[in-house]
Amino acid sequence: MQPIIDADTHISESEEMWAMFDKEMHGRRPVLLSLPDNTLYGNWNKTWLIDGNIFPKPAGKGGFRLITPSASKVQSGRKDLSVACRDMTDIPGRLADMDRLGIATQVVYPTLFLVYLTDDAELDVALSRAYNRFIAQACAQSQVRRLDHSRLPQALYDAHEHPRWDEVAGRCLACTNCTMVCPTCFCHAVEETPDLSRQQTTHARLWDSCFTQEHGYIHGKNMRPTIKDRYRMWLTHKLASWIDQFGASGCVGCGRCITWCPVGIDLTEELPALLTPSEQ
Repeated sequence: MQPIIDADTHISESEEMWAMFDKEMHGRRPVLLSLPDNTLYGNWNKTWLIDGNIFPKPAGKGGFRLITPSASKVQSGRKDLSVACRDMTDIPGRLADMDRLGIATQVVYPTLFLVYLTDDAELDVALSRAYNRFIAQACAQSQVRRLDHSRLPQALYDAHEHPRWDEVAGRCLACTNCTMVCPTCFCHAVEETPDLSRQQTTHARLWDSCFTQEHGYIHGKNMRPTIKDRYRMWLTHKLASWIDQFGASGCVGCGRCITWCPVGIDLTEELPALLTPSEQ
């Protein structure tokens, strides 16, 4: 069976997450409230107090329900997945559950942020930072892929004619998925749109990918006519010339390009192969 990519799974935010609040904002972190069992909320007896409001509001006018907090009776009584797996405080357990379901990758989304939490921009930033810190720490526990940067950038420049480029180009579809999800890709196209009077024109920058054939077309000539040319340029820029330009790698280690590649190209496999001397 082909590995499954779960593109819409969620985390149930926990008190461990809010423990990562900025120190100066710690007094305004979400607080877990306990409610009596004999109210209209019933088994939804736990909620978050954020900026003077409760989330979720499981009953009453304007009510809505969320899977967070997991401590509520209705959530803690679930048998499909343990609380620690839903909260992502038990990463080995969550990975084991993914294996049981045949899931290779999960794209995780927040739950509380599905609703509007506060008008206070400072608090909104603090909530997002705590979430990002917790997710980064949790995901790091499952990260087994590594990139060896010790020989970069020069070793990748030296591999410009390596036969591995031909091999990976034979698999690459030039679909642009990797560049669309990469947080550091910034390629763009420019479009000129004149108005009907021909008196003025709009100069617009549009999102683009270096994997499209049109992107390499300059002054009557395509500078990167083949998929090999485009993949080599992308990977070399990301892992080598980016270091020369900005002093750091262009890869942040998020794994999105691996997750969304329809043919399973993995740059953590391609780089070691490219840095291995060719027998040809």
